[in-house]
Amino acid sequence: MISGLRRDYVSDFEIRKYDVQRVRSSVALALDYEFNQNNKLFFNAMYNQRNDRENRFAVGYEVDPIYDDKNEIIGYEGNMFRQNKGGIGDNKNKNTRLEIQKVQNYSLAGEHLLGSSVDMDWSVNYAFASEKKPNERYIEFENEDLTLMSDLRNPRKPLISAVGEDLGDYELASLSQSNGLTEESELGAKLNFRFPFSVVADQKGRIRTGARVRIKDKDRNNDYFEYEPVNEFGLTDVPTTYFSGQGFNPGSQYVPGTFATAAYLGGLDLNNPASFESESDPSEFLSENFKAKENIYAAYIRWDQNFTDKFSAIIGARVEHTTIDYNGNFVLDEEELVNQINRKNSYTNILPSLTLRYDVQPDFIIRAAATTALARPNYYGLVPYVNAIPDDQEIFVGNPDLKATYAYNFDLLVEKYFSSIGIISGGVFYKNLKNFIYTYSSNNYSASDFANDYGNETNPIPTGEEWDYIQQRNGDKVDLFGFEVALQRQLDFLPGKFLQGFGVYLNYTYTKSTADGITNEDGEQRSGLGLPGTAPHLFNASLSWENKKFSARVSLNHASDYLDELGGDDFEDRYYDKQTFLDANASYKINKNFRIFAEANNLTNQPLRYYQGVSDRTMQEEYYQPKFNLGVKIDF
Repeated sequence: MISGLRRDYVSDFEIRKYDVQRVRSSVALALDYEFNQNNKLFFNAMYNQRNDRENRFAVGYEVDPIYDDKNEIIGYEGNMFRQNKGGIGDNKNKNTRLEIQKVQNYSLAGEHLLGSSVDMDWSVNYAFASEKKPNERYIEFENEDLTLMSDLRNPRKPLISAVGEDLGDYELASLSQSNGLTEESELGAKLNFRFPFSVVADQKGRIRTGARVRIKDKDRNNDYFEYEPVNEFGLTDVPTTYFSGQGFNPGSQYVPGTFATAAYLGGLDLNNPASFESESDPSEFLSENFKAKENIYAAYIRWDQNFTDKFSAIIGARVEHTTIDYNGNFVLDEEELVNQINRKNSYTNILPSLTLRYDVQPDFIIRAAATTALARPNYYGLVPYVNAIPDDQEIFVGNPDLKATYAYNFDLLVEKYFSSIGIISGGVFYKNLKNFIYTYSSNNYSASDFANDYGNETNPIPTGEEWDYIQQRNGDKVDLFGFEVALQRQLDFLPGKFLQGFGVYLNYTYTKSTADGITNEDGEQRSGLGLPGTAPHLFNASLSWENKKFSARVSLNHASDYLDELGGDDFEDRYYDKQTFLDANASYKINKNFRIFAEANNLTNQPLRYYQGVSDRTMQEEYYQPKFNLGVKIDF
């Protein structure tokens, strides 16, 4: 775009610096009691907590092109902002955005032998998870009407800069504090029976049957407040910190620059009316809050049968009945709660399966399978919310009628075992996915369309206008096929104990997918698309060495780029770029109770990178740096 002859340009550009601390803690308890040989009880409890603290410093550019009378781009202008993300300066948040995730699980189970040939097992469990974000704060200073420069000589590393930027021109644009709370609970129970059943004399056979119930609830209840200072101030009126581009992983040309300090943002007394006026901003949370109930009732039967000494089969089926009861908000102009919308739905799925095994030789096995599977929509995709934004002529809606994705899977696998430790295998697979889920968008959604979809709900679209409409929908089908080869081998055929301690693992998977039933923003069918989230090439390799006391492993993992999220057309499609990770770990056993371990992850400093449409068009790039762990494991 330096030449001024191209129409494509970077409209929004950000440089972000993160300071992150993650602390994980976990405790578990496992108890069992044996009444006698036929009856046992088990109790398990687990509690995990992760405290994630983050400060983010972001400098951003909002770019508008300048056109000549021939409609060619001859320059750029726009605004800059400098934004902090942090939190209140108390003993918990410590001037950071604090995200507290807690998971707890309790289960009581039993195993019982009923007579000489029938056994039964059962379990009851309760799980609760929560995510809290208390007193999360943002402060943003803005500098308007700047002359901007766009350097796209290397489109993978675009650079936007400002001419004559003056920190004294940055004025406070926004100051906010929010609280986030999401809670989810699940009560479950299952009961299984197993007993002998064979239709072939002198061959083993057995039937397993059982039932399961899962009762799930999830609530999201967020708030968001904006604050206006009684006395105006700018960036140069507050304590600041400066970050240069030196040592910055994306490159030294990317300079984050000057920001308000995290301690300043955390120390603001936002509840003091002498300093700040506060106002709730429903546009930031009202459409995202919801209540969801989902109950799943399932039953299954499975028959394992050996027909000969070499040939066996597993035949089974599972029936699942799902009911949902969701409450979402109808929000007009991002802040007016028109009403709450309740939607209920239910569906039943039958999931048959067939698995065959043939032992050509004891060390040469052929497996074949025809199975089915179910993937349910995520919670928020089912919420019946409506978020209408008249100023932008946009409407975002949930879809309580989303169907679960139903998969037909066909697999053929050949395995060859080595006389010592090791296996080589290869297989092919085909999957047919019905009702896969994607994000649909349209730019011609009218008042009559809304009336047809929502009946008596208040119609936010004026007659004659056409809005942008965004909703998760079901596509028609996806055909997916591929093959996989793997090798795992302990190199004990090499001379000497040292070389015999080495082992190798190699795995490669190729996947090709074709998706049908996806429409673009004009309602036209799109072609040539793969299934979002599916990488065509996956490769894993590792080299290990071990003896009785010491073990070490180096692992390489590679995934090719793939379609991550659909846009309105192929220009807007988002792709996840290829990745290669190198990890290493080692451990040394001091005695039966003590073990020292070390881990090194992401030694390649692989960035997380998204691109838009084509691989050279960078959309987002983040570096997380290598991670190292050193510790001691104690077994009592």
